[in-house]
Amino acid sequence: MINAGTASSALSVRCAEWTWEQGVDPIGSALECDTFLLVETPPPWPRDVGDIPALADVVPGLPRGARLLAVAPADGPATAAGSRAATTAEADRGEAGNGTDRGGGRRGVRVTLWRRRNSNGLQGSDHIVPRERLTEGILGLLDRDRGPGLDAVRNHDRNGGRGLGVRPGPGHGAEPGADPRLGRGRDDADEWPPARPAPAEILLCGHGRRDRCCGRAGARLHLEVRSSWPGVRVRRCSHTGGHRFAPTGFTFPDGRAWGFLDAPALDGIVRRANTPAELRGRYRGSTALDQWGQVAERELFERFGWGWLDHELTASRTEVAASGRLATVELAWQGPTGAATATASVAVVRNVPVPLCGEALDHAEKTSPELSLRSIEIRRTRGTQGPRMENDATATAVSRP
Repeated sequence: MINAGTASSALSVRCAEWTWEQGVDPIGSALECDTFLLVETPPPWPRDVGDIPALADVVPGLPRGARLLAVAPADGPATAAGSRAATTAEADRGEAGNGTDRGGGRRGVRVTLWRRRNSNGLQGSDHIVPRERLTEGILGLLDRDRGPGLDAVRNHDRNGGRGLGVRPGPGHGAEPGADPRLGRGRDDADEWPPARPAPAEILLCGHGRRDRCCGRAGARLHLEVRSSWPGVRVRRCSHTGGHRFAPTGFTFPDGRAWGFLDAPALDGIVRRANTPAELRGRYRGSTALDQWGQVAERELFERFGWGWLDHELTASRTEVAASGRLATVELAWQGPTGAATATASVAVVRNVPVPLCGEALDHAEKTSPELSLRSIEIRRTRGTQGPRMENDATATAVSRP
């Protein structure tokens, strides 16, 4: 077993800088998630957003596979009809105690819900929820049209082989325009604007009380790029996991996690000016899959190029060896190139310390496995035809060091 970082353990380190210097591959570090709940809440945020009083009662009601994130408000306050155009932070603070702005309108909280539509995409909707009924409104959003997520496509077999699961067709989850106004009278509901489809979005972690690297590098990157791409909303958010890869972020609607970000890399992602292979050292993985599946999926992403996002995983299975250091991943998909399957072997190549930012390396309280693809075999389903991948190696096995 190889462990990184023993030579300079007495020196204080910045977690992201140290991890970058060690050449750690971030793949497999993305969280596995089918629902992202984004609640506009002014920073600074406590270390755990569940400690924010307005959100404390939301956390116990989160369904499996959901992630709650605080996001910094993008603009002026959200209020009921008649005063929604308030434009200054002062107006938002003016009557916080009674839930109104200075124009007399009742204030609300912007909530964005991203729900998985398929393995390569989520569907987003923006809502305004009354501040005085925030918990009820948010939980109502989560309950409305709740689908099975991707549980039907996943079969994380830890003890040896059951059959592949097959997910139902697309369309489950919250649709754009789904109305959050549950549990209120009609007259009250009509005061509030209906939900709207969410725009393409980038979330950048700037959660300084969780990690110094995120608070410094992530917040700085947000300021640099927040108005860079017309039609793409860029927001600062709370902890996304993997702070050692800061700056970190998510892109929607594709539901992918990224690390070691900078402005040129983000531009290459948004405009697709860089190939997935060129972004290899910054891609943390697809939130549709577990850590092992994320490693195998990256190989497909690189081979298909951005056209991979037009495909749909129809089955996934992970079988982890008893040692916990090796797994076999099976994936099946369909799309413009036809139907195919892949069998991959993924291994832990080393355990890497997760530094406490600003402290000596030997103060690290845990390690994290670095994963690598050992081999993959891709097979077209018999009788299917279609365009070839960018780096087509169908029906061949590819071994990695």
